[in-house]
Amino acid sequence: MGIRRIALVGILCCATWGTVLVKDVAPLPSSQESCNSLNISQSIDAVGYATSIHDMGCVDGFAWVWATIQVPGSSNGGTQGISVTEVMQFDPWLNLWVALNRAQVCTANQLPRAVYEKGCFSN
Repeated sequence: MGIRRIALVGILCCATWGTVLVKDVAPLPSSQESCNSLNISQSIDAVGYATSIHDMGCVDGFAWVWATIQVPGSSNGGTQGISVTEVMQFDPWLNLWVALNRAQVCTANQLPRAVYEKGCFSN
């Protein structure tokens, strides 16, 4: 009986402590709150500097973006603009959009329909 009471007290203490911790944690940002050209372009900047966004949209934590980026491209050290299309997924823990490998995710039923149609059938 004594061991069962100790175990019960331990479980109740841990459950109460865990509840307090959960209440003190701020809510994670949502993908819709972060679905804007600034956040999307910052995620593209890992590839090259985004100079313009032509089209973008977000659905259920996924996004597509069609943008022009500047990349190193000339023999004299200059840059050139290229058009890219990216498919991204929002990471709420990092609060940023992460580019996905389109060769892996652009298959039917892996992405929301709008993201699949607008993010998977271009350059």
